[in-house]
Order: sequence, then C-alpha cells, then structure tokens
Amino acid sequence: PHQAETLDKLQQLRATYHTMALVADAQGTGKTTTAVLDAKRLGLKTLFLAHTVELLTQARNKFLELWPESNARIIDYNNPVKTGVVIASIQGMQQHMEEFEPDEFGYIIIDEAHHAAAESYRKVVSYFEPQFLLGLTATPERHDQESIMEIFQNEAHRLDLKTAVEIGELVPVRCVRVKTNIDFTRVRINGVKYNIRDLDKIVHVPERNRL
Repeated sequence: PHQAETLDKLQQLRATYHTMALVADAQGTGKTTTAVLDAKRLGLKTLFLAHTVELLTQARNKFLELWPESNARIIDYNNPVKTGVVIASIQGMQQHMEEFEPDEFGYIIIDEAHHAAAESYRKVVSYFEPQFLLGLTATPERHDQESIMEIFQNEAHRLDLKTAVEIGELVPVRCVRVKTNIDFTRVRINGVKYNIRDLDKIVHVPERNRL
C-alpha cells in the first residue's frame, strides 16, 4: 500500500508541474521497486545512479525483473550499448557525464540520495536536465545537517523504521550487545583514516565473532 501511495503522489507532483521529489522510506521497504515502476510508467530513457557495485547490481536486477523491455545495463564507458535504462556509479558518471547530452535522460533516479549534497552529486545533478529527478533514501537527514530537500524540494513519501515495523512491512528489530575490550590506541591513524591492516587485526576477534 505505501508503494502505491508513493506512485500516486509522484503522479500528483508531476501533474502540478513539479520536476523532482524525494522518497524517504526505511531500508527494506521497496524504494527501488517503487522507482522502477514509476520509471516504467513514464517510459522515458532513465539514468539510475548509486555509489556501490552492490546497489548498481540490485538496481539492474530489479529493472530487468519489473521492466525487462528497458534492457537495463550497468554502463561500460569503453563499450557503450544503447539501452532504455543506464545504470551508473556516481564516481564514473562524474568523469564521463560530458559524453552525454544534458537532456539525454528523461528520468534520473539517485539512490542513497542523502549523499546528494556532496560536490560529486551536485556536479552531475546540475549538468543533466531530466524531465523528472527522483531521490531515494532511508536517512534523509545528513550528518552535516545540510538538507537534501534543497535539492529535491518535494517529499513524495516518508516511512520511518518504527512505523514500518508497526504496520508489518518490516520485522521487529532485535539487538544484542556483545561487550568487548578492543583497544584502538594500537591502530595507526593518519589524522583522517585508520590503517586498514591494523584495524582488521583489532576488530576481527574469532571468539567474539563466533559469539
């Protein structure tokens, strides 16, 4: 029901000449499915942007499941293939976006849209001129407090974790705390990042992992 509600709201926004929106639903409630169904309904050439290989693969599989005619592909800039849905990492698109016309994509979807305030995302968003821009996020409030609503302007739907559990969309959360005695003072840090090898030795404790 919440997905149908979101699709209806997106239609209403477009009917009143809005060209962008944000879906802020909890993780696991089907934001990608909603986005794919909305893109299929419009039938425009679509660009799906995310920042990890896992998210790109999940998106491709969902497009091929729900909109097989789109021939969705994760882009290979060395061997571009004409397709109705292009799936790309934000990192790669930032470097190659000028290979596309600004109005090449009628619909752009940004996954994990709470990152959209970052410079790399802003650069891509400002270059393209889609008919509609959709952001997907489970965490609409960035840690730096910069509101992504300045970018997406309209909130099409919001479903927080607590409500999703209460209405039965997600199973109740069960947390177990395991006390540990990790000493991070032995992990080297360059002022910004921890040394990965040091961190790996400290964090992965076989006995605790089994527990």
